[in-house]
Amino acid sequence: MKIVWFKRDLRLHDHEALHEALSTSGKTLLLYIFEPSLMKDYHYSQRHFDFIKQSLEALQKELLKYHTQILIVQGEAVAVFEKLSKLISIRAVYSHQETGIKLTFDRDLAVAKLLKNKGIIWNEYITNGVIRGIKNRKTWKEDWYDFMDKDCLPFQPTPRSFVKYIEIEELENHFEIPSIQTIHNPNFQKGGVPTALRYMKSFFEERVQNYSSHISKPELARKGCSRLSPYIAWGNLSVRQVYTKAWELHQQGKFKRQISNFASRLRWQAHFIQKFEMECSMEFIAVNKGYRNLNQKVNEKYHKAWITGKTGVPLVDACMRCLNTTGYLNFRMRALYRDWE
Repeated sequence: MKIVWFKRDLRLHDHEALHEALSTSGKTLLLYIFEPSLMKDYHYSQRHFDFIKQSLEALQKELLKYHTQILIVQGEAVAVFEKLSKLISIRAVYSHQETGIKLTFDRDLAVAKLLKNKGIIWNEYITNGVIRGIKNRKTWKEDWYDFMDKDCLPFQPTPRSFVKYIEIEELENHFEIPSIQTIHNPNFQKGGVPTALRYMKSFFEERVQNYSSHISKPELARKGCSRLSPYIAWGNLSVRQVYTKAWELHQQGKFKRQISNFASRLRWQAHFIQKFEMECSMEFIAVNKGYRNLNQKVNEKYHKAWITGKTGVPLVDACMRCLNTTGYLNFRMRALYRDWE
């Protein structure tokens, strides 16, 4: 049996780990792990996990036609794989490389050690053109475009590709199974591939015409921008899927300037993730050296005023209240907000 471990890649199409797993013989078990250490980490909030749950719920519906489901469990990754290895015979694990916080990096090191000790192969694949282990970014731009120019990988399972419901239900008896139900909030973008595709369709068919002129405007940007960021961040769409669609439109001669501006920002997104991959110390140390000697205690009163949008500074308060209510802040407002800070 093979396991495809979903992380920040909650889709079925253009999913290299899944594609490669399905290309080899034997049944495939799909797995997602809600890790308590991440759920209580300050980098994450309930909003993130609601988006993840909505994405998983959409995938479960799509997988019904293949008579399988994702095994969704709660527990630390090492403990989950340890238990799974005792319950089933695991030939290999497939996943995308994850560029995340140190907690996820240490987790991956621990999982790698466990799987190696058990003689289980772990196949990892590049995510969105971000390359692990490179020493410099001299040829990265060209490498990124080469990655984007490859065909999107199809999802073509056979009737015998996946572990069936009954086997998954038996496995569930050995784990803590979290609920993936969420409370609908119309102010927030809903997670999941179907919603991601609707946003992408409306952007490229209509909203893109205003992209370049509306990207910096607080109100108009809400419709003029793609709104695809969360779907890329959690892998409902791969960057290559979005880039391919953009390039097709560009080739047709429609909105060429707007498409070029948008495509460049897709590369910027990957560039900054690549930068973090190579300079991960910025999680703990200020990138600007001038800030490294500042050692001021947090004023809890000011901090509360900031997170609730009650500082008395209109721009800051407007930004924070917008974030609190909708989870969204457009590109230019984020930049102005950051500069003010």
